[in-house]
Amino acid sequence: MKNFIVTLLFILSTVNGIAQNFIKGVIKDIATNETIERASIYTADFKLHTISNKDGVFKLYYREGNKSFTVKYLGYKDLKITVNNLPADGIYYLEPKNLELEEIVLNNIPINELIESLVESSVKRLEAPVILNTYYREFIRINDTFTKFSDALIDYNFYKNKRETKVKTDLSVKQSRFAELNKVEEGFIRGVGPDVRKAIEIPANFSVIKEVFPNKKEYTKYNFKIASYGTDNGEPLQAITFAPKEDLNELFYEGVIIYSPNNSLIRSIEAKMTEKSKENIRYSNILIAKLGIEDLVIKSGFNYINNQYLPAYYYIYGVLHIWNRNYDKSYKYTSDIIVTNVSEDVSSFSDEKKYKKRSLYENGNNYTSKFWQGNNSLVLTPNEEAIIKQLEHKK
Repeated sequence: MKNFIVTLLFILSTVNGIAQNFIKGVIKDIATNETIERASIYTADFKLHTISNKDGVFKLYYREGNKSFTVKYLGYKDLKITVNNLPADGIYYLEPKNLELEEIVLNNIPINELIESLVESSVKRLEAPVILNTYYREFIRINDTFTKFSDALIDYNFYKNKRETKVKTDLSVKQSRFAELNKVEEGFIRGVGPDVRKAIEIPANFSVIKEVFPNKKEYTKYNFKIASYGTDNGEPLQAITFAPKEDLNELFYEGVIIYSPNNSLIRSIEAKMTEKSKENIRYSNILIAKLGIEDLVIKSGFNYINNQYLPAYYYIYGVLHIWNRNYDKSYKYTSDIIVTNVSEDVSSFSDEKKYKKRSLYENGNNYTSKFWQGNNSLVLTPNEEAIIKQLEHKK
């Protein structure tokens, strides 16, 4: 591995010797005026990075001396701006590329072999071993009432098995906070939901693709289309869209996989349950109750900059319905994770401080600074801030 790994997604709000300059604003589509979620904002050297939240809002901390920034989002032209020429209204408009989305015909390559080869080459190319510093947060609702919130700065020891066919992670929680309504009765749903130990491991192994297409037979149940998706820094991109065949009535997903045909690296994945699947929920028996997945949305992104390929973010929203004769609850969870720094010094990770619990909530309030206000983490929306204050007030 190179002695120096370009830091893709960086910076702490409390780093000695670094001036806490920042820019903030809203990312919008210049044609529709709609806000853009998960756009990437970088400093000129691409060492410092953050992403916009669901309202398109971002806040990027940067070092003294930085003169310019770049805003990137797949399917849009890069926006380059300078420190001395920031928009007065704080709105950063991105221009959509004129994507023809010309359909591409594969010659003698079955779609399952193409997708499986993309997964294999992407896992193999991921930079490892490294330490990924991340910001993680999670909201939980029970029957549409917000009941829990937690966020944290987490270090993931990011490595592969000996054959480099699978990514593995260990984690250490640096700082965390927690808020919960008193006397929340979870019943059968205790332990259900995102596993913080797998928050990076799951997207890095492209598990959503393996979930949607667990075997060759499942591919035959979907329609696929491959089209050109323009370029990113001159690198051609292609998009594989998938949707179930209309005559099937099972649990299915629809979505898109964006990748580079030049190096066979996946750049982003989006998958969600189809509307038909949500209308025809199938329940499984668990102990003395039944469980059904009512909704599921997954988004993950990867950065390929200066020949370095690493995870960027992972988002999951899920709805589980658990019921029996005396119990009926809908469990909704949302979690986000952003990689905020990358270090090749794997010796900095201590096995003694390894966090072994499935839930972040069990780490409680354990912080020395308001880490959520810096670190280039996701900016809280007004609604999210109100939810957290409500939970903290009712503790």
